[in-house]
Amino acid sequence: MRSGGARALGLLAGLAVAWGAVELLRAAPSGPVATQAAGLQRGDPAPDTPLHSLSEDVITMKRLTPVLPVQAIEPILPFWDKLGFERSNEVPHGDGLGFVILQKDDVQVMYQTYASIADDVPSLAETPAGGTLLFIEVEDLDAVAAALEGIEPVIPRRMTFYGADELVVREPGGNIVTFAQFGREGG
Repeated sequence: MRSGGARALGLLAGLAVAWGAVELLRAAPSGPVATQAAGLQRGDPAPDTPLHSLSEDVITMKRLTPVLPVQAIEPILPFWDKLGFERSNEVPHGDGLGFVILQKDDVQVMYQTYASIADDVPSLAETPAGGTLLFIEVEDLDAVAAALEGIEPVIPRRMTFYGADELVVREPGGNIVTFAQFGREGG
């Protein structure tokens, strides 16, 4: 029979394990660590593989920037110019641009021509390419709509069930760009 102090220590230890699982879920919302932590939180038996300590395997992500393959970069530039994006890096290829980084505030998008990709990394030249969907959160969707006046939306501007006022357009490279503003009524 355990004393009251031992039971309290056991309860505290159990709470610490449960709290650790919750913290793991917050830090790693998907993947094997989260799956294991979710199992512990539900009371499933302990996994066969140990949970990784967050202090052991910390990977810091600094930025995710899409690189969109296109036939030519020059026709795409006016679209992004209207939104105030600037060219932070350009790489020539043949008679035009082969690669460009466009940036506004903390948002970047990169374009590279198929020909430049083939010359740079031949093994990627045959990679099937399809249209990409970009989602960009903005502070003022009305300003974006005004800047893109004359560009036909893919769908009419809409309010979504998740609270976003959205404008969805196709840029000249064929990719879909959704601009979304959260926290406003109507559109």
